[in-house]
Amino acid sequence: MKAEARKAAFSKSYKGLGKKASQSINNTIMRGIFNQKSIEGMAKSIADLLGVSKQQASQVVRGEYQAIKNVIRGASEEAKDPAHSFKYKWLSIPDSRRTKYCTIITNRTKHGVSLERLKEIIKQESDKAIYDENRPFTPHVGCRSTFVRVF
Repeated sequence: MKAEARKAAFSKSYKGLGKKASQSINNTIMRGIFNQKSIEGMAKSIADLLGVSKQQASQVVRGEYQAIKNVIRGASEEAKDPAHSFKYKWLSIPDSRRTKYCTIITNRTKHGVSLERLKEIIKQESDKAIYDENRPFTPHVGCRSTFVRVF
């Protein structure tokens, strides 16, 4: 992964943690991804490293892992579609944990939109307190959703 993409994929800091601890989390997650370590394994490493609960560490790992996957997929899709003709929709799990943000994004993209339009919709409908332009596919903390191409 290019350095710019790696930088963009991670949160700049985590609530209650300083820059050094945040960088340690980022490095642990990246090593875990490259070594095909499980999310639970990465969470245990972070819990041990920072002295936080495994539940706290697991929440961070799951959120960052999803954001990283979506940033990588976005870059890959952009490379496959230089003419911007592909259409995408937001895919969220319709259960009791789905947020209002993902419900709205899912409804607004159900017929397919360009990747750029998807990013615009996510920005418009996201939790404004956490939205970060470097993480265009993360509308809220703990997001489990992703995007899929419409054929």
